[in-house]
Amino acid sequence: MNGLSFFLDNLKFGVPVAATAVLLVIVALKMWPMQPVAENPIEASYVAIITDNHEGFNRVLENFPLETTDLGFNEVEPSKAAQAFQAGVETGYAMLSQTSADISPWKETDWAAEYDLGRWFVLLWTMAQTPDKVSSDFWADQQAIGETLQARFSKRASEEMTETVLETLKRIQPVLMALKKQPSYRGMAYELSDHLEMAMSGLAEF
Repeated sequence: MNGLSFFLDNLKFGVPVAATAVLLVIVALKMWPMQPVAENPIEASYVAIITDNHEGFNRVLENFPLETTDLGFNEVEPSKAAQAFQAGVETGYAMLSQTSADISPWKETDWAAEYDLGRWFVLLWTMAQTPDKVSSDFWADQQAIGETLQARFSKRASEEMTETVLETLKRIQPVLMALKKQPSYRGMAYELSDHLEMAMSGLAEF
């Protein structure tokens, strides 16, 4: 009986202690909430459009000018920046066509901006070409992404490819703004496609 009494006495003491400890943990979590990991806006856009479009984009991508960005046709080895851009194009194309894509190492390098640019160009071109309705919010998000990319490339040393990228971004920003206001404006969407095709072809030459 003495042993049982000792156990019960300690149990009575332990319960409030344990409860207090739990309360302290709860208070601490509320005071210092876990910060969510920020998602890459470009990746978020891919997830959103793939989720919303159950039929896929294969029909649209049949006309994608992938061969114009193929670095294999160049006699001179392309720069690292051009290789990263091409990897981004191929990754974006693979994601939208639901085909397998190699996990690119470029997003962890000094040329991550070029890699992101390639993925973004494919995303923009596809949504400019799709006959489906595209929301104003989507184009607003893309305008914000464009501003972020402009800021990233503006910090680079002045090189020919960087200047070409900045000039392209400067041209397409007003188009994205127009599409944000009038998302059903097909003429503006096709103008965006033209800018992107010219840029992708030119950037593959560096």
